[in-house]
Amino acid sequence: MTKFHFQVRNSDGSLGEVFEADFESSAEARSEAVRAAREMVSDGLWHGQPLANETFEIVSENGEIIEAVPFQSVVNFD
Repeated sequence: MTKFHFQVRNSDGSLGEVFEADFESSAEARSEAVRAAREMVSDGLWHGQPLANETFEIVSENGEIIEAVPFQSVVNFD
């Protein structure tokens, strides 16, 4: 298992929520980032705080951003 860090890059460029988890692969980590982003967008809409411009950054154990998952890419806003 490999440890991945997930950080939310807010629309103003600041860092928001950060958490970590262990996954077998970066593909598994990306799937979790997509699921979590959908949940956060849903919660934001429910509370009147759209999160369309935020991005999940998937970060390796050595601190390298290995992928960015924009929230707007995980739901259809049209």
